[in-house]
Amino acid sequence: MEKVEFGSPAWIELMADLFQRAATASPTRPPDVTLCEIYRNAPPHLAPAGQRDIAWTLTLRDGVVTMTPQACPDGEADRKSEGEYDEIIHIARLIVTPANGADYAARVAELGRSGKYRKIKELPANRGGMEAFADLHNLMARATK
Repeated sequence: MEKVEFGSPAWIELMADLFQRAATASPTRPPDVTLCEIYRNAPPHLAPAGQRDIAWTLTLRDGVVTMTPQACPDGEADRKSEGEYDEIIHIARLIVTPANGADYAARVAELGRSGKYRKIKELPANRGGMEAFADLHNLMARATK
């Protein structure tokens, strides 16, 4: 898989494609969900003209993924987060394994304490049906430059 720049239109398109593939391959239809991320202070060539932030909203409804290159209102998201691009990129590139999972969680927590990342809204821990997407982070990490 060719690597694409974190947060670029190609990266966002790849995420939508991988999410759709996972939803389609799932033996049971995954639940409807809306996910949103905002990356603050992105490189100027990635941000819309005159802006410093980039965002995406992925919506899965009835097994079909739609992706928009903008943030959704907090009330529409099932999961929403925002963070500093220069910090989040390191998390985005990290392939999470059983051996480093605790370190990954600690890095995310430290970003939260430092104010460089925050979860605006999180999926409930007991929310079922999301198993089809368990490997999505690592698939994207392998494709992120």
